[in-house]
Amino acid sequence: MPRLSRADSFASGDLFVGLSGDNQDYRGYSASVISTWVNSIVTDYRQVTQKNTPADGATVAVTQDSNNRWLLLKPPAAVATLTVQLPASDVATDRQEVTITTTAQIAALTVTASGSTAIYGVPAAMGAENSFTLRYDADDLSWYRV
Repeated sequence: MPRLSRADSFASGDLFVGLSGDNQDYRGYSASVISTWVNSIVTDYRQVTQKNTPADGATVAVTQDSNNRWLLLKPPAAVATLTVQLPASDVATDRQEVTITTTAQIAALTVTASGSTAIYGVPAAMGAENSFTLRYDADDLSWYRV
């Protein structure tokens, strides 16, 4: 087998060497072929933005799906109490994240999730222009602050 030389960068015509499992031979794959393959197997991390203008005492439900979410709360004034409902455990996916941001103070914050064992690290209140992120762990059906 020929010895491979080392390189510090890639040029547009370079190929990646890979073993074809079907044919048991080595082949050269272009960067665009590798990129297309990687994109097909990697979960998209981008967050879907969900905006809400909650009133005092409201419950804001995060959309019940498996997308990473940025919940942008834009209350017209400080809020005494607010409840945020996370995606239920039967629709949330492992490592799904929800980021919650507020533009105004929330004096008493409650976060719930149907079917979840627990939610760890949720602040009891939020100051104006603060945020936090929760990540779901499917093994123990819990949300954790990250």
